[in-house]
Amino acid sequence: MIGRNRRLLLSATAAALIVAGGGFAAMASNAEDAVKYRQGVFQGLKWNIGPLAAMAKGEAAFDAAEVELRAQRIASLSTTIVEGFPEGSDLVADSDALPEIWEDKATFTEKAAALGEAATELSSAAPSLEADGLGPMVGAIGQACKACHDDFRAE
Repeated sequence: MIGRNRRLLLSATAAALIVAGGGFAAMASNAEDAVKYRQGVFQGLKWNIGPLAAMAKGEAAFDAAEVELRAQRIASLSTTIVEGFPEGSDLVADSDALPEIWEDKATFTEKAAALGEAATELSSAAPSLEADGLGPMVGAIGQACKACHDDFRAE
């Protein structure tokens, strides 16, 4: 009888470890997915900021409709930044995210929101914006990005 109970206990323990192991694997996968997600969001931001910067520098022709479209995209993408940094995703090796993100999530969230505000201001101004007004507004977007990178991104 004792042998049977012992086998049941060992079987239950093994089953629990298998389930837990699967849970840990799922957590690791979710963390890796979060890193891929946020890297995709940042690539989308870069994709849309680049043409605005080129217009602001006079390297590309000013196009108010293009400015408005890209500013809307930046504003939209900025609302998705924070969700790409869930607990546990700080443990993934392939990331430039500093631990300070999780230590001071409120400041990180504020800085992400500042990017959205700068992009929304540009988006609102775009229909009546002249080429000479683009530079300062793109500069504000760049400063919002830099402020976050300075505190929360590894070099």
